[in-house]
Amino acid sequence: MKAFPNTYTFDGREFFNEGMDLRDYFAAEAMKALINVHGDTNRIVDADGWVSLHLRAYEHADMMMNIRKEPQ
Repeated sequence: MKAFPNTYTFDGREFFNEGMDLRDYFAAEAMKALINVHGDTNRIVDADGWVSLHLRAYEHADMMMNIRKEPQ
């Protein structure tokens, strides 16, 4: 699933931008929230640096994607 697909016209021709993956969008938003909540990023990264933060952001994104699939 894609986030922010759009159609636009340039020089009389119509173009379609399929947007970004919804999972990637959720991960980016989760990463911003993790940084905002924890403030000091040193408390949420491991010896490998930002890898831990990225993994946690995608874990949150996957949870959001799974919740979208559940019947409401």
